[in-house]
Amino acid sequence: MATKKRSYHTQRDFFLVLFKHKRVIAVVTATLLLAALLACIFLEPVYEASSKLLVQSSSSDTAPEADHELSSTIEVAVALLTSRFIIEKVIQDIGPERLYPGISRPSLFSKLSPGEKAMLRFRDSLTVRRGAIIHILFQHRDPLLAAEAVNKLVERCLEHYRAARRQHEKYAFFKEQLALMEKKLQESQNELGLFRNENNISSIQKQKSLLLLQISDMEVELGKVRAEITQQESLADAAPKRPEVLSEIHNKLAALRSKEKKLNQQITQYRLDLGLLDKAETRLNELERQVKLDEENYLLYAKKTEEARIASAMDEQKLAHFSVLEPALPPIVPVRPQKVLLMLAALLCGPVAGIILALLKEYFTHTFDTVEDIPVILGCGAPAAL
Repeated sequence: MATKKRSYHTQRDFFLVLFKHKRVIAVVTATLLLAALLACIFLEPVYEASSKLLVQSSSSDTAPEADHELSSTIEVAVALLTSRFIIEKVIQDIGPERLYPGISRPSLFSKLSPGEKAMLRFRDSLTVRRGAIIHILFQHRDPLLAAEAVNKLVERCLEHYRAARRQHEKYAFFKEQLALMEKKLQESQNELGLFRNENNISSIQKQKSLLLLQISDMEVELGKVRAEITQQESLADAAPKRPEVLSEIHNKLAALRSKEKKLNQQITQYRLDLGLLDKAETRLNELERQVKLDEENYLLYAKKTEEARIASAMDEQKLAHFSVLEPALPPIVPVRPQKVLLMLAALLCGPVAGIILALLKEYFTHTFDTVEDIPVILGCGAPAAL
């Protein structure tokens, strides 16, 4: 015959079970209280440092667009605060071994470097809550290190984010350089104009061509004069020794030699002028190259300045301003273990767990405690009762 499980229908039955298993209930309660007490004594306290970051949009857009921009900026800030890049920077600043002593010890079960292990532990201990005021929470066993880590994290995040705002500084630099380039271009243009005016230069190439043509013509003329002088000298040698004939030949020779001298002087002067023009051309080319170079530099800086101005204006419109509303301070009270709550939980859960264990034990037992248990378990009446 199959046995039936007993049931408890009255408070009397329930309290009888509690009284019967009072030692079990007491032992379970005492065990939980002892475990809670040991946890309060031996568990190392964990502290939580917090900081608040205020996000303010500098956009002049309408309300929906400004809200969307602010929301996007908050997401960017949260992503930066929890990014591996920023966290690794913070760990480098503090030092992995100082932040987590013993992290550098080699492990048979992990191939991660100390920095990577520290980064994972840091991220697990970090909580970032979104909102117009971003809450940064970090847990650590050392309250001073907890506060230092949070402040370093905020500092690194702001430093990285504000790098985008350096476009304004870049614009100021290019604007200053543009003014210098403009001044230099003006000076080189003035020097070129002064040189042209002092040397009466309209077109050096035309003047050189004219001088070369004149020199060429004079050299041809000089050649003719010299040929005629040679001819007259030959006539003088062959002419009869009559005074009137010799006088006429000598007069012609004198005139020809005078003309030869003048032509030589003019050719020499033209060659000197040509040399001066060559020097002037060289100097003019230098000045023109300098003007061209200064103009190219000016145009380049003008373009860079305009690009930086546009980028700076866009940054001013789109970037939000971050400010530390509340820096992290070393916490005074640990977040765990919370000794009072732990002891209260043990005090409440101990009797409940003991009662449940007592009921289960009684439910699965096969002994007869009372006459009423016989028909319940065996399904038949008691043969006799004393």
